[in-house]
Amino acid sequence: MGGETGTVGRIYAARLRHAYHLSKDTSGVDDPSMPKERRPKLALVYSGDLLSMEEKDPKGIRPPTNPLEKLDLVVGDSLLIALRGVVSATYARETSLVALEKTLGEIRRLAIDGLRGMGGMLATLRLKRLGPGELPDDESPKVHKFSLVRTRDLPRRLRVEGEAKARPFFEIIKWADGGPPLTALRKILSLTFGELVTRKAQVKAIWEIRKLAAETLAPVNDWLEEIDLEPVAMPTRQYDEDDWEDDPEHPQCLEER
Repeated sequence: MGGETGTVGRIYAARLRHAYHLSKDTSGVDDPSMPKERRPKLALVYSGDLLSMEEKDPKGIRPPTNPLEKLDLVVGDSLLIALRGVVSATYARETSLVALEKTLGEIRRLAIDGLRGMGGMLATLRLKRLGPGELPDDESPKVHKFSLVRTRDLPRRLRVEGEAKARPFFEIIKWADGGPPLTALRKILSLTFGELVTRKAQVKAIWEIRKLAAETLAPVNDWLEEIDLEPVAMPTRQYDEDDWEDDPEHPQCLEER
C-alpha cells in the first residue's frame, strides 16, 4: 500500500505518451515507484480520487473531462465487508453438526454477496467465475468508499493541482493490492463446498476460513475503519487435532476470541 490518504484535491492526468494506460509497452515514462514485476493486476483505490481526476483540453476549448469515466470498475467495499463478516461468522457459539452446517451456509452467503459483479475481475486473476445462475449481479446503485479497478486501466502519472510536475499514480494515490481480497473470498467460497460430512472436517474448514480471511484483512485494517468496520486480529490458536481428544464437543480452535 502506498500514496497519500484520501482525496488529494483536483488531480490531472499527465499528458504523456501512454499516460492513460499501464501497458506492456515500455516506451514513454514509466512508474519508478512501482516496478512492473511488483505491480498488482487489481488495485483498491478511493472512489473519490478517481472522480477528482480531470483531463484538460490543451487548447482550452473543451471543458475538462474525467479520463476514467468509462473505466471498468466495481465496488470495492463489498469485498472487505464480506471478508469481515466471514471472520465474525467463524466464531460459532454452537458446534453441533447442524450448527456448523449453518455457519458454513452463512459464510457461503457472505462470500456470494461479496463476489457479485466480480466476474470480470475474477477473470483478470484467472480465477474461476461463477455462472449467472449461481451469482446474479446486483445492479442496484450503491454509495461506496472504494473501487476495485484493473491497474492497466489507470493513468501512469498524475499532476496534482498546484504542482508543476506529474508524479507516478501509485505515489500520489492511496491504494492497496486488490488481488488478495478477491482471491481469498473466491477460495473461501470453494471451501464451503468441500466434502465436509463430519464435524471434524467442518471445524477444520471453518478454522482455515477464519485464518485466511484474517490474514487478508489485517494489512488493510485502516481501510476497514474507513467504512465503519471493526479491525481484525490474527488468530493466535492453531488448529490442533488434540482439541478433539481434550473436549470433542467444544473444539477450542473455534472458541478463541
